[in-house]
Amino acid sequence: MFNGSITTQFSNLTFLMELDLSCSSSIDDHSSVYTTLSSTPTIHEGCPYTYMNRGNLYAPNLSWLQRLNNLRKLKLNCVDLSKASRSNLWAKSVSTLSKLRFLEMSNCRISGEVPVEQLLNLTKLSELYMDYNFLASKIPSKLANLTSLSVLDLTRSNLQGHIPYLPQVKTLHVGNNSDVVVDLHSMFAVPWPRLESIDISSTHVIGSIPPSIANITSLVDFIAYNSLIQGRIPASMMNLSRLEMLCLDMNNISGEISPSISNLKSLQLRSLLQNSFHGLIPDTICSISSLRCLLLAGNSFTGNIPNCIGQLYDLSYLEVSSNKMNGSIPSLSSFFRNSTPYMLILGFSGITVKVDQQPFPPRFQPQILSLDSCNIGGKIPGFISNLTKLVFLSLSNNSLSGTIPSWLFNLPNLGYLDLSFNRLQGVIPPSIKLKSFFMQTTLILRNNLLQGLIPQQLENIQALDLSANNFTGNVLAEVGPGNIRYLALSDNKFSGRIPFSLCQENCELMLLDLSNNNLFGTIPTSFRNCSSLVSKPRLEQSYRWYCRGTARCQKIELFKC
Repeated sequence: MFNGSITTQFSNLTFLMELDLSCSSSIDDHSSVYTTLSSTPTIHEGCPYTYMNRGNLYAPNLSWLQRLNNLRKLKLNCVDLSKASRSNLWAKSVSTLSKLRFLEMSNCRISGEVPVEQLLNLTKLSELYMDYNFLASKIPSKLANLTSLSVLDLTRSNLQGHIPYLPQVKTLHVGNNSDVVVDLHSMFAVPWPRLESIDISSTHVIGSIPPSIANITSLVDFIAYNSLIQGRIPASMMNLSRLEMLCLDMNNISGEISPSISNLKSLQLRSLLQNSFHGLIPDTICSISSLRCLLLAGNSFTGNIPNCIGQLYDLSYLEVSSNKMNGSIPSLSSFFRNSTPYMLILGFSGITVKVDQQPFPPRFQPQILSLDSCNIGGKIPGFISNLTKLVFLSLSNNSLSGTIPSWLFNLPNLGYLDLSFNRLQGVIPPSIKLKSFFMQTTLILRNNLLQGLIPQQLENIQALDLSANNFTGNVLAEVGPGNIRYLALSDNKFSGRIPFSLCQENCELMLLDLSNNNLFGTIPTSFRNCSSLVSKPRLEQSYRWYCRGTARCQKIELFKC
């Protein structure tokens, strides 16, 4: 592992062609290491590639670069260049690398304007990455003079102004710069003969997508989520035969999906989340055999999901939740007999899902399954016991009845389970264990008819909601210790005192709701260990008393009942 300042002895590596110090820890001044590198046989112009990974490097200046005349590729991601960015010292050093083709300086804490005058000396530069910095300037129009430049990434760099005309670029990513103003009508009024990928997400787009976008025949990726786009998708856009990714989430785009979407034969991802689309999902979308991701949630689509969508062999992500549909899937097993969805989210769409007794194909192994408010009745479907890859399962707002089967907690990868707002009865299985992967482990069972005691074995649960049931007994001390952050037990029949151990030292509780129970006694003084807590206990304790001598009490709400 490396840490500290970059040693100037790199300047001895005069035959070096590629240098990667991205996200490294730091480089100590061990001369033997660099002597070995610099003595590498030079038959092929010396050491072709040096890679040092992980960590937290900083460089007060980059003057040592000036001797690396053979450098073609330089990656300094995450290297702290805040001092070197003063008066553009870093740019003066980099500008001497006349053979440089690839420059990546993402998240380097560079501030100030884009040093275009120095960059113009890099006549062979083809890829420039300066995303996640503090440039606070306009995108220089002089970058058009870098005729070899094909990739420009200035994502999230505090830029402003308009996008200049850069006809030579293939990839233009300026997303997450809220002060960048994009007028697509004027932008596409001129040819962009090489443009393949554009990202203008979270910028300020004026108006709508113009019909002239069809002139960008080389376009492969159009990414423009959260960009204030209005109007409709122009019909001419359906002629972009090379388009693979279309992402227009969180805009104000209206209209219907054109049946001629079938012309987009290369389309792999279509994401229109949270817009104002309406009408039917056209059957012609099923002719796009390359489609892997279809995200249509948060719109006003009506009708049914075309049956043929479930037959798209490569479809991995399908989300149609929060729409106004009124159809049904008569057989979930038949609907997805050919596809292999990784994520299937149909909840709150208006779709009725019927789970029959037919066996599901072995390939049906989603990791995310959401069937909320899909009018599913009866017991928890047994086919779920075979979904061994399942990580996220949500079946809330249905008419499920019966008991919670113990096999549900034997699923080897399950980390999130929501069975709230059903008619489940009986007791919770005595041993509950969820797996922690990329999400907070969560168990939500609120608004059912469950009863009995809280299981003593609650392993690895960070969020637990048992509100609005008929649980009895004490609030067990076992509930609190560990990593639990959200604990909601309101509207039950718990009695006794709050255990002192609920808020031990280094407590991580952020929400505790014990309201509408039969608890008594005083609030444990250990609660002062929970600096982020928001509590609603039904206790005979005054807010003023609790706050006395507790500097953190301003983050806590107590309601005396």
